[in-house]
Amino acid sequence: MSHYFDHAATSPMREAAREAWLRHAGHRNAGGQYASGRAARGALEGAREEIAELLGAEPVEVVFTGSGTEADNIAVLGLYRASPLNRAVGSAVEHPAVREALAHLGSREGAEVEWLPVDAGGHVRDLSALGRPAALVACMYANNETGALQPVERVVAAARAAGTPVHIDAVQALGRCAVDFRALGA
Repeated sequence: MSHYFDHAATSPMREAAREAWLRHAGHRNAGGQYASGRAARGALEGAREEIAELLGAEPVEVVFTGSGTEADNIAVLGLYRASPLNRAVGSAVEHPAVREALAHLGSREGAEVEWLPVDAGGHVRDLSALGRPAALVACMYANNETGALQPVERVVAAARAAGTPVHIDAVQALGRCAVDFRALGA
C-alpha cells in the first residue's frame, strides 16, 4: 500500500472544481466577441472577482498564470526590474521558483542578493537585513515541504518601514490559513 502526502502541490480535483471546469470547458477564447467568447470572459471575470474577495485584493490585482512558478517569476523579476535598486532579499527556504529567480538576478543581472536565515524549524527569525531599502523582499507564507508558516506580518512590516515592496508566495497557504493581502500590506 502506498500513500501520497504531497497534496499541497498536486491534489485530486475537488468535485465542485471539476463541475465548474466541465461547465465552462466548451467556451472558447475569452477575448472573442462571439457568444462563446463572451461567456468565457464572463466566467473568467466572475472567477477573478471571487478570488479577489477571498484574498483581500482588488479584481485588477488578480492575474491568472499557468503555474505558481510563472507567477513567482513575474513578481520577482518584475519588482526587481522596476526598481532603481540592485539589492534583493529572500528567505533561505524559498520555493525553487523564487530562489532560482533571485539567483538569476544575482548571476545575470548584477543584483546583490541576500538570504534571510532560518532557525532549525525553518522559520525566518532575523529580520535585520530588512532594515535598509531593497528592490524587493520575497518570503513564502507556508513552506511547500515542511509546512512551516513564516512570520509574514513581521517581514512585511520591516520591509515597508524601509520602503521595500514584498512578494509573498502564498500558494501553499491557500486553503490552510487565512490569506488577506490587503490586511497584510503585501
